[in-house]
Amino acid sequence: MIALPPAAHRNEAGAALLTILLLVAVMAIVAAAMAGRVGLASHLTASSNGAARARTALMAAEALALTRVAADGAALLARGSAGQDYDMADGTRLSLHLADGGNCFNLNALVADPLVSPNLQRPIAIAQFVELAVAAGVARPRAQALAFAAADWIDADDVAAAGGGAEVAGKSGDAPPNHALTSADALADLPMLDLGDWARLRAHLCALPTHDMPSINPNHLTAADAPLLHMLLAPGDGVSADAAVRALLGLGRRYGRVEDFWAAAQSAGLHQRAGAAGQIRLDTRYYRLDASARVPGDNMPTRWQSLIDAGDGQNPPRLIGRSIGIFAGAARPLPNGGDMGGDAWVTR
Repeated sequence: MIALPPAAHRNEAGAALLTILLLVAVMAIVAAAMAGRVGLASHLTASSNGAARARTALMAAEALALTRVAADGAALLARGSAGQDYDMADGTRLSLHLADGGNCFNLNALVADPLVSPNLQRPIAIAQFVELAVAAGVARPRAQALAFAAADWIDADDVAAAGGGAEVAGKSGDAPPNHALTSADALADLPMLDLGDWARLRAHLCALPTHDMPSINPNHLTAADAPLLHMLLAPGDGVSADAAVRALLGLGRRYGRVEDFWAAAQSAGLHQRAGAAGQIRLDTRYYRLDASARVPGDNMPTRWQSLIDAGDGQNPPRLIGRSIGIFAGAARPLPNGGDMGGDAWVTR
């Protein structure tokens, strides 16, 4: 046997140590990567579980809302007790608010029912939209251009009417022309609508699953809803329209009959605009549910907005639409003061 010199032993020992150190470094890197993946997987699992809990809570809110509408929906709105918070067993904070879902300008009314009069725009509805927009703070020329463009966009033909925009592509392309709208948010896709005008209008607009003219219940209006009356009422000579409408919406003022409202409007110096005679009601067909669920550990609540058809007395209330998402952006307020997202109604 030939003995190695001491220097060879030292070289081998150094190489072995270097190999061990490299292995330790590689294992540390692999361990760190695995820990990151485990952490990410845990976070995703927790997020998924939180979303599932929020969805379950919001579906429970819809079921509760359907029950309350069937039992005493009109009475709830009359008492002003349509909002309530719940603390669920798993710690989820559930908030829900019922409102009159028909107290708005139905954008689909800009065009007549295609089964009755295909492609026929409604001049009366267009004029009312203009008056509502002006009362909300939109300049009249812009209000007129927007009304004609919206009507032309909703009607079923490809022919651009005067002032319309049936063939104008939307900003996002998510809301194609020549169809009834499924959400008022689709109007924001029109190229001529800027964010300022949208913020002024959004609280007063809706897209109901009908082409019926707007039907307003004055007993469920607040001072913020005044443009909905301005579109139906015109002031006489020397009458301040704003003051007269505020008088009709006085604190706690309620009308027992439609005739009582029209009598009060006349006494205030206001008269009906064309076609407005049948647009005041004291019942509620559509209810809007604004619900939010905050799961422990989540920074933002998950919110749903659901549309409920109360029916005609022969059938029970049913859910006909839902908007899902984490709503953000104070520039697009809901009529009740909350925030609104851009998801369209999902018809069921």
